[in-house]
Formats: sequence, structure tokens, C-alpha cells
Amino acid sequence: MENEAVTIEIEGVAHDLATLPVETQNSVQRIAVLRQRKMALEQELAELNLVIDAYGKSVIESVKPVEDDAAANE
Repeated sequence: MENEAVTIEIEGVAHDLATLPVETQNSVQRIAVLRQRKMALEQELAELNLVIDAYGKSVIESVKPVEDDAAANE
């Protein structure tokens, strides 16, 4: 399998990643890693919000008065 050129677009201009300075290549890679981390953190935040909502609903249900069966049938 041949190495295919990786092209990235910077401000509307296509660049072959391999022709960019090593420091720039490293920065591009770091950006990709940070974007992946951001997506993972956004997913984790959404999951945390679901858990918080579930706990909140559980707390609300735990303090509601409970009707006994006799009072409910009156």
C-alpha cells in the first residue's frame, strides 16, 4: 500500500501535510487530538447531565408524600 498524501485545508488553501514544517505538522496533530478530546468531554458532559437529572428525579420522588391504599380508596 502506497503512502497517500494527506491534504489539509488552512484558510481555504489546500496543503500537503508532509510539506509543512515539522512544527506545523505537530500543531496540526495536536489540534486533531484536542478536537477528539473535546468530543469525548462533550459526550461525558451529556452523560453526566443525564445522571444528575436521574438523581434529581429520585430525590424528588423520595420526598413526595406516599398515599396509603386506604386513603386512596376513599
